[in-house]
Amino acid sequence: MSKKTNNNENFNCRICYSKSIENFTLSNLIFSSKSIDWKSFYCLTCGGVSDYQIKGKEVNYTDGSYRSEKKTYNLTDSNNNDISVPLDFWSFISFKRWIHIYEIFKKNNLLTKSKKIKLLDYGGYNGFLIYALAQKIDLDPFLAELDTRGLEIAKFLGIKTINLNSQKIEHNQFDMITVVHVMEHLDSPQKDLEILRNSLKDSGVIYIEVPNLYGFPLSDSAHKIAFSASSLSQLLQNANFKVLDHGYTSTPEDSVKFDYFLSNKKENLYILAMKDKDNQQTLSFKFPKNIKNFKFELYISYAKILMLTVAPRFLKISLKFIKRFFLYFIYGFSEYLTLKLFRFSLISKILKKKNTKS
Repeated sequence: MSKKTNNNENFNCRICYSKSIENFTLSNLIFSSKSIDWKSFYCLTCGGVSDYQIKGKEVNYTDGSYRSEKKTYNLTDSNNNDISVPLDFWSFISFKRWIHIYEIFKKNNLLTKSKKIKLLDYGGYNGFLIYALAQKIDLDPFLAELDTRGLEIAKFLGIKTINLNSQKIEHNQFDMITVVHVMEHLDSPQKDLEILRNSLKDSGVIYIEVPNLYGFPLSDSAHKIAFSASSLSQLLQNANFKVLDHGYTSTPEDSVKFDYFLSNKKENLYILAMKDKDNQQTLSFKFPKNIKNFKFELYISYAKILMLTVAPRFLKISLKFIKRFFLYFIYGFSEYLTLKLFRFSLISKILKKKNTKS
């Protein structure tokens, strides 16, 4: 085991609580680290990354500021002042996550028609995910959330809500729980998992999705944890869950419309699990055992994503616009030439002939 860096004694792994952690920084132009206001630690026990904010303002999840502070979510007026929109743009991207989640449920034979499924979406902001799933599955939908604006939107959609600022989740209530891109925001995710485990019925299942350490930038200041497959599976096992299915997902392609080009096949991790009554879970993943190998694996993963996914995406977009450039130029030039020389529109004559034939 590598020797720990100085001043680590005040920190621990947020995932497994281990003290065997090493401070690190990355030098990558695209997949960057956090600012100097943060310290990042790689865990030699579970293979995850824990981030601690040393100074600066903490993210507030109760009043919508977390979303409105992101540039993607705001518009500007003529004086370049931010104008907050009533519903953030990224919600429309997140909404489409229901598609792959529905397919995962279907693959694991969870979509029984014999009874209504009582489903809790934990930290689901506005309830869009379960609003979509309820159109495909017979659901009794609930949303547990801190953000009061999100709760109001969910109520408008007819979803039962639990305000986590003042209410607790009852025990042994739900057939299914979804926790989508929430765990990475928490100080101690195992504590939340234990609450959710108690709220599940004995035969209930939980679906968890998080950004993948090896497929997503570490620079998001709202994220306190970066999970690897090994650390996420260990978290579930430590909370006495049995893993039924696991794999990777990506952000919907529409994200390029909001200048997010880094989506890739291994961008996010998911795990589907149920209560492990016998505590016999044996799922494990290999991970780097020292900081040097960790950074090597991380850089290799990022390089592959940039070469094989991001660069081809830009090429595809470029070719699309180059093709449009030539088409519009040829159309415009043809029109200009025929109008100048012959005083008639070539395009209108072609369209008239086409309409006459049809």
